[in-house]
Amino acid sequence: MNNHDKLPFSPIEPDTKDWVKCFKSKDLRLESPCGTFVNDELIVAWRAPNSEVPSLEKYFCFVVRENPIERAVVFEGGEIVDILYAHKAYKFKRTSGVSIVWVLEAPFDMDYGVPKSSNIKTSDGELLGFHGKLMLKVDNVEKFVRNVMGRNEKLTTYELREILLPRINNVLRPIISSVTKSEFMKTRTSEILNKIKAGLIIDFKELGITLENITISGFAPDC
Repeated sequence: MNNHDKLPFSPIEPDTKDWVKCFKSKDLRLESPCGTFVNDELIVAWRAPNSEVPSLEKYFCFVVRENPIERAVVFEGGEIVDILYAHKAYKFKRTSGVSIVWVLEAPFDMDYGVPKSSNIKTSDGELLGFHGKLMLKVDNVEKFVRNVMGRNEKLTTYELREILLPRINNVLRPIISSVTKSEFMKTRTSEILNKIKAGLIIDFKELGITLENITISGFAPDC
C-alpha cells in the first residue's frame, strides 16, 4: 500500500515551488469540507470526485488538514492505495481512476432520539421515548470508509444518525427490558446508562467508530 513510487501522488515539501503553487490558488488545490456544516448537520466524510467536483484533473494538489483533524483514504482503480495521516499537501501525479475520501477524525457530537414508535419497552411494559447526545470519534478510518461511508459522496451527522439508530435500538432493547420505567427514568448518571454505553462501544467498533460519551437530555412528554 505504501510503495511511494507507484502512488498517484507525492508529498509536497514546505518552501518549495510546488508548495507555493499549491497554496497560491484555491482553484488548483482540492480540500474537503469536513468539519463544516450543511443544514445544521456536520460533514463527517466527503468523497471526490463527486457531483460537485466531477473530475480531479484540474487540480494540482490536495490537502489533508490538521485543523480540524482529518484523514484521507486514497483509492486507485477502486482499491485503497494509501491512508494519509499527516497534515500535508500532496501533488497529483495522475488522476485517472483516482478518488479520495476525507474523514473527520476529531471527536464530534451527534444528536440522537429514540421515539416511542421504536417500541422499546421496560420490564413493566411501558414504552419509552427519549433523546440526547453521542460524542463520537472515527478511530479506524478504513473500517469507517468501507462499512459506513460506502459509495456516498458525503456523509453528515444526519446520514450517520440514520445508520446508527437501528444499532442503538438493538443495544437499548434488552437493557431497557430488564428494568422498570421508574428505574430507567433515573439513568442519566446510573449503572444502566453505563451498560448502554458499553454495549454501543462494542457495536460501533465494527464500524470504525468509538463512542466517547452518551447522555440522555430529555424524555418524551408523556413518559
